[in-house]
Amino acid sequence: MSFPTAPMRSLLDAAHKAALPEDEGNVWALNLDQIESHSGKVLAKVMLDRNEVGPSTYVFNKGTVLYCKLRPYLNKVVVADDDGVATTELVPLRCDESKALPHYLAHFLRSATFLAFATNVVAGAKMPRMVMSEFWSYPVPLPPLEEQRRIAAILDQAETLRTQRRTALGLLDSLTQSLFLDMFGEQTTFPRQPLDQVCELITDGTHYTPTYVDTGVPFLSAKNVTSGYIDWESIKHIPESLHQELQRRVAPQKGDVLMAKNGTTGVAAIVDRDCIFDIYVSLALLRPSKDIDGVFLHAALNSPLSKKQFNAALKGIGVPNLHLKDIRGTKIPVPPLPLQQAFATRIASIEALKTIHRRALAALDALFASLQQRAFAGQL
Repeated sequence: MSFPTAPMRSLLDAAHKAALPEDEGNVWALNLDQIESHSGKVLAKVMLDRNEVGPSTYVFNKGTVLYCKLRPYLNKVVVADDDGVATTELVPLRCDESKALPHYLAHFLRSATFLAFATNVVAGAKMPRMVMSEFWSYPVPLPPLEEQRRIAAILDQAETLRTQRRTALGLLDSLTQSLFLDMFGEQTTFPRQPLDQVCELITDGTHYTPTYVDTGVPFLSAKNVTSGYIDWESIKHIPESLHQELQRRVAPQKGDVLMAKNGTTGVAAIVDRDCIFDIYVSLALLRPSKDIDGVFLHAALNSPLSKKQFNAALKGIGVPNLHLKDIRGTKIPVPPLPLQQAFATRIASIEALKTIHRRALAALDALFASLQQRAFAGQL
């Protein structure tokens, strides 16, 4: 069964005029970086004095669906749970609830179907924005209100399960850092040495953007390590001939540590498999010496001790950039190797739990995608 459709613009309450309550005090000021991609979660609720609210904002009321038109591939959509003001990059959608319910519409806007449309209907190269004429005319599937309510409830519940798994993974990451700081943090007396004295190699990948091919040698960039683990699924490929040239610069191997040095900087991941691949300039490669355990080095790079030094060394006004000389000069504590290995043994237990949660999260992600597809096709 398929549902009837209606243009996006026809689902809105055109008569609604948003206004903040008249009582004095702070107001919720919503910006793009406060919304989590794909989930609709507000990461931080920033309150401002009403006099501090800038001119490039608009008022929204509780129940408004806010859709991010800037870089729509980020998939940022939220239903406001209170009144507030928002950046003009967020499109306010006040539903006519005789036609569409806010949580149903928000789930549809986050669906794979709409995301595929939104990603391709943009204008602007550096700052792509949704073409709003296409947005307003997009046909939204409209089941009866009770069915909308049922769909939204099912997808809300599935999203809650995904959030719980992500929260568990975050807590385990915090446990790793807490263990590192407890054993090797500011209060310890272990000597601190620059990374170029504890690594036998520190370099980065090719400085030229390659020509990509559908099948070939895997090619990693910073975006493949920003989770703290190497994402081997969302990778690009380069021709074998180019690979042979790039390997003369650096040949990554299992046990190396890759660290993002452009954009999202300072996030490191261990090469956890024995395979052939190449790296882009946005990645630094650190190969630990025989006196440094790779798991220890990985944790040291991701620790607040290193983050503080990386942040102080960032260069560039636009995209943040870490230079190799600053990475090489970053100092980490260097305890005896047996203590590093004892730390790595403890981390192995935590990593085993993370693996269980990541697999469960992957299964939930697949289930959620299936539920979305079936829901808006009238098959749920």
